[in-house]
Order: sequence, then C-alpha cells, then structure tokens
Amino acid sequence: QREQAQEQLRQAAKVFDSAIEAVMIADAEQNIVTVNRAFTRITGYEPDEVVGRNPRLLRSERHDRQFYEGFRESLNRSGRWQGEIWNRRKNGEIFPAWESVSVTRDAEGQVLDYISVFSDISAVKQAEEQLTHLAHHDALTGLANRLLFTARLEQAIERARRHRVNIGLLFIDMDNFKFINDSLGHPVGDLYLREIAERLGTTVRAEDTVARLGGDEFAVLVEDLSHPEDAGQLADKMVELLNQPVRVAGREVASSGSIGISIYPDDAGDGAELLKAADAAMYIAKEEGRNTARFYRPQMRARAFERMILENGLRRAIPQDEFILHYQPLIDLSTRSCVGLEALLRWNSPERGMVMPAEFIPLAEETRLIQPIGRWVFRRALRDLTTWRDEGLQPLRLAVNISWRQFNDEDFGKQLVNMLEEHGLNARDIELDLEVTESALQGSPRAVEELHALRAQGMRVMIDDFGTGYSSLSQLMNMPVDGLKIDRMFLHDVEDDRRSRAIVRALIELAQGLGLDVVGEGVETEAQLAFLREEGCRLAQGFLLGRPMPAERVPEIFRQAHPCEA
Repeated sequence: QREQAQEQLRQAAKVFDSAIEAVMIADAEQNIVTVNRAFTRITGYEPDEVVGRNPRLLRSERHDRQFYEGFRESLNRSGRWQGEIWNRRKNGEIFPAWESVSVTRDAEGQVLDYISVFSDISAVKQAEEQLTHLAHHDALTGLANRLLFTARLEQAIERARRHRVNIGLLFIDMDNFKFINDSLGHPVGDLYLREIAERLGTTVRAEDTVARLGGDEFAVLVEDLSHPEDAGQLADKMVELLNQPVRVAGREVASSGSIGISIYPDDAGDGAELLKAADAAMYIAKEEGRNTARFYRPQMRARAFERMILENGLRRAIPQDEFILHYQPLIDLSTRSCVGLEALLRWNSPERGMVMPAEFIPLAEETRLIQPIGRWVFRRALRDLTTWRDEGLQPLRLAVNISWRQFNDEDFGKQLVNMLEEHGLNARDIELDLEVTESALQGSPRAVEELHALRAQGMRVMIDDFGTGYSSLSQLMNMPVDGLKIDRMFLHDVEDDRRSRAIVRALIELAQGLGLDVVGEGVETEAQLAFLREEGCRLAQGFLLGRPMPAERVPEIFRQAHPCEA
C-alpha cells in the first residue's frame, strides 16, 4: 500500500510539473505553498520568489472591487470560480488569463487549501481583437466599414438629439474608378483606393469618421457641426483634393469625386434616411457635371428614386426581351442608293414605352450594364444580317455602336470574333463598322490595341460624333480607324451659320487628307444635303434620306428600284 501510494504521488507530481497550465496552490491563510513550471514560464516568477506570499502579487489592478467581491462570493458559495482575468507578470506586463480556482475542505468543512489553474490567452485575445477589427473595418483601406459607420452614425444622432446639435454626412463616389479598375487592372485600382482613403483622412478631425462603404463609395460623418455651411466647406476641400492626379504603379491617374451632403436634423431624423439623402445628392452632383458637391434638397429624392426605377428596368430588359434594333440607311450621295445600315438600339419598356438611347445609355455605362447590353446588340445585329443574306440581300455595311466601356472586357475582341463565327460570318466577307467616340479611344489604351486586332481581322472602324469629344489631331493620325462621322450638331446650322459651314468643311477636308471615309449624320434638309455634296462628302444618313426601320422592313426597302430616293 505504501509503494502504491508513493507511485501515485510520483504520478501526481509528474502531472503537476509537466502541465501546460500554470498551477498555484495556496494554504488556508491564502499563502502560496507551491507552483509548477508552467507558472514560472507564464508569470516569470521562480518558486522561491512566490512561496509564502499572497496571490495578490499577480493582480493587474484592471478589475474593480465589484469584480473581486463576486470572485470571493462564488468561492464561498460553491467552492469554485472560473472566468477571464487580467494578471501581471514579474516584468510588469499585464496579460489575460483563463483561470479556475477551487477550494478543498476537510471533513468538518474547514478550508485546507486553494488550487488555482490558469493559462495565458493573449494569443486568443489578439485573434479576437483582429477579428473584431476585421468585422468593423475595411480590409483594403483600414477605414471603418459600413457596419461600424452605421453604428457610429446612430450613436452620433442620439447624442445630437440630446444636445440639440447638427450632424453632417458626406457621401463620396469617385467619378472614374470603374475605368481605372477595368483599364489598368484591379491591383492598380486597389492602390488608387488606398490613396483616396488617405487623402480623405487628412481632411477631417480626429473625432470624425471616414468609412469605405464598398467599391469606390466613401462616407464621412462630421459630428457637432456648428453650421451646415461648414459641411459644404469640407466637401469643397475634399473635391479639390480628390481632383489632384493619383500616382500609382509608376503612372499618374486622373482623379475626381462627386459628393452629396445631408444634415441632421434638417434632412432626416435617422441614420438610414440621412444616408439616402446624401446618396441622392451625390447622384445629382454626378448629373450636374461630376467633380463637385451638392447639398440635399427634397426634390432630389424623387430624382434618385426615378434613377433606381430606371436601373431596375434596365436590369430586366435583356432577360425579358425588351430591347429591339432599328436600322437606318447609309446613303451614297452620288447614286442616292443604300450602301449600308446603322443598328440603333431602342428599349421598349412596359412602363415607359419606347425609350431612346440618350435616356438610358449613360446609366448603363455607369452601372456596367453596357457590357451585356452591348453583347446583345452585336449578336442581334449579326443574326439580322445573316437572315438578310439568306434572303438574297446584297453585301452591305453594317455599323454597330460600341461603348468604350465594352473594351474593358479583357476578351472583347475575341467575343466579337466568336459571335461572327457563330453566325457563319467572316469580318473579311462584310464591311463591318464598329463606331466608337474619339474621346473613348484616347482614354483607353486597351481599346486602341483591341481595334488594331479587329482591323487585322478585316473589320472597319469609324469614329462616331467626331469633333464633339477631346479632339487630338496628333492622336488621330495613329488611331486605327477607317473613317469619321460628322456629328449632327455641326450640320444643323450650315444653312445660316458661317462658322458651322467652316467647321464641316474643315472636317471633310481633314478626313480626305488622311485618306479616311467621312459620313455626314443627321441630314434633315435638302440644303444640308446639297452642302455635303458640294464639299465632297460621299456618305450621309438622316431623316431626309431614310428613317430608322424594324429589321423586317430592310429587305423590302432594298428590293425597291430606288430605295433611298429622298
């Protein structure tokens, strides 16, 4: 029995000394009797430094009297306590521990000793803090995220309500981020957003909150606002700062932002409505030219709601087959015969009726819906072209308008070639015009590369609405284009305005000098037609020469003896 008892003692001692958790045993007078190796490793105290002393030497002073009263009450009532506690190491460092304390008593219920077992949970606490930070902060910029911003906004409103002060909320959307992200790549886009976040942070006070709500949307919460005008001054400062180019990945990237401003309690009484008001004001800032700030006005909510309805309608237009194509003839002025067609998109909305592109294309470009819409247009135009060819229609030029944002698809050119092959067409068998604006070509290096590749396939490229963008004759010389389209705005006043005639004449001479085709758009009068002929413009289109028509009418028009006779 003695040998068995000794063996049990040896085993207990081995467990005691090799345990990962710190073990501390104190007597009935709460003086430390013994500790194990883990205790020394965790606290830094050697056994001879603590034996005979009170465990209070580990106190961190981070807990109040109420905490220790609960501690003692639990020991007296149940004989044990367990929980999280902050202790202090020998070197003074405070650390979090998970500790269990038990009381052992004799047969008469008298306390024999106190046994404390604890482990250092610093790593666990650090992980918790990191998770908490990640849950409330944007991983890319380190700013508050939408969750934290919403919580701070509600708290700020509650304080403002009690103290009867104003709050300013600024909603910021970068004007050109989608183009940067698509044309230069996501890594550059991320660097750009980090720089924007840093700039916004330099404009506010320590007590204000800057948040990234998602994508290129930011928000700023300004508390204790003395006057609403102060929010406007801050927004103007931000607009000026955001308008400065951003240098990322060894290149300068143009930058600007649109800002909407709402004020509590003038514009809304809760956080969600205040954010909506600032959002509505931001969209008005974009509509009115971008790179500016606007205060919220009640009528803005209606415009923002209308925009949302329009966007929702656009999203369902393709799956519900609401888009249609009409085709307008392209006329050879020397023979007055049709030599081609331009595909014109129309939206037959159940709620709005027939909607013209000018009403929805800008929104489609902003929301990236232009990519699926553009693919639909191209595929439908090729399907119609195949049908006409099967019906014996002569080869003709088919012009399809391409938004510069479509070039942001990395495989844009491949998509077009694949669609041609799907319909049994070859770019070299037909004259296919891809119409893009000159400003789009200048703003997208990828677009220029894609157009070079497409022209190598045999496609023709026309610059649409020439003269209305940021013209650059030096760049025009190097652009992969076959012709220019003179915008209708220049032709509108050629009968009465000497300057309009001079501009059109110069554009025609420019195109001819560069060996490019030139097309006059928007011909509506005989005088405009006569002027184009006199100046040597060979191709034109407009209501005078032929109105847009459904696809099914095209064969009928082409089979007439003089189909496009004015």
